[in-house]
Amino acid sequence: MSRIEKSGGSGSGSSGNTIAEDRHRDEVIQDIGTKTSKRHPKLNCFFLLLAVLVAFVMWIAWMVAATGLFYIPVLSSVAFHKPEPIRVVSPGTSVEVLAESTFKSVLAQRLQAGRGKLTDRTIELSIPESSLTASIRKSLETTTIDFIDPSGAQVAILPDQQFEIFLPLKNGAQKTAVTARINIAANKGVMTLTLKDVYVGSFHAPRLLVGSLVESYVNTQLASINQSLGSYMEVDALTYKQGSVLMSGVFTVQLK
Repeated sequence: MSRIEKSGGSGSGSSGNTIAEDRHRDEVIQDIGTKTSKRHPKLNCFFLLLAVLVAFVMWIAWMVAATGLFYIPVLSSVAFHKPEPIRVVSPGTSVEVLAESTFKSVLAQRLQAGRGKLTDRTIELSIPESSLTASIRKSLETTTIDFIDPSGAQVAILPDQQFEIFLPLKNGAQKTAVTARINIAANKGVMTLTLKDVYVGSFHAPRLLVGSLVESYVNTQLASINQSLGSYMEVDALTYKQGSVLMSGVFTVQLK
């Protein structure tokens, strides 16, 4: 008679041993990972700080490349694009000459109409962007600022109550410029300037970095124009048009 052996018990035991071994192996691996992370917290912090430092350096390099003042291989070709004014403005008659000519002509007509008396003191003066461009170039040619190219400097007047001042730079590694968008308002002879945007090349510069320099320069130009106008009129309002700005106010001339 043949003997039949049962093997079910031994198979079940083998399966149980395998499961237990797998659990033990997972626990060992988890324990090793935990110990490793506990042993090297300084190393993890080092790599994190290194990544932050590399990202910061790349950000600085990108900004420098975007200005066009320096050439940085690879980055400059991506970050920098040659700046262009919104349109090319050719210089005309300077603001000072235009204002004096207009005031004298209007004043003579008013006095003739009033038989020697100035009965109507209202006055309007339209200043085209070509006149502002001529004045700013003349100012740059006589100033000590030597890093701006006067021959390419210009002012464009936009209908959204803004001036665009375009100042090409001489010493950049590439052909770059400072482009500023400003708003100027007038009230009872006092002109106030609001700086909207400043770009150095393709870099949108924060106001904290270059705002004070641009505002200082523009305020100097405003003071010069204000001095030319102040002897004849008090500006009460500015009306922006495409390519020109209309100044409205009253004559300040005192006739004897």
